[in-house]
Amino acid sequence: MKTLLFSHLLILLLTIIFIFKTFDIRNAKGKYIMKLKNRKGLLIFLIASFVFFIHLLFLNLKTYIIFNRHKDFMDIILSLIWIFISLLHISKTFKYSEIREKGIYLENGFYSWNKIYYYEWMSPDTIKFKIQGSNLNEYEEKVKVSCKNKKQIDKILQKYIKLSSSII
Repeated sequence: MKTLLFSHLLILLLTIIFIFKTFDIRNAKGKYIMKLKNRKGLLIFLIASFVFFIHLLFLNLKTYIIFNRHKDFMDIILSLIWIFISLLHISKTFKYSEIREKGIYLENGFYSWNKIYYYEWMSPDTIKFKIQGSNLNEYEEKVKVSCKNKKQIDKILQKYIKLSSSII
């Protein structure tokens, strides 16, 4: 029981630390420039799940306090973990496809401009980025663009990404 409680508390602590890293309180990623795509549908779902887990937390607290069921303490910890995980995903949804002075937020996190070595337009509303990963392997990430000004996006990306046709 104690090891399970300790593992849940450790997960909760790590999630809180990761949320602070994601919120980027110090603004270490540079000034905001532009947003490529909004994810309103996903954001509504995540906020609904956040409200659900807060409600579940209150129900668990009620059974723990009023009915004096101390075995339900693990449910309180699990509700807290899910609340913080929901907050983490909400913050990632807000930052997704955000162009900043020092890089861009994509699906897997923030990438500085020196990690992105190529981009191309797949269609009028989709950009494919080629990114150098942490293990010197490369991978691609596609972003659907909801912004209508393609020339402005191209100008910003060309400013920060050194296009090199010899890499492809």
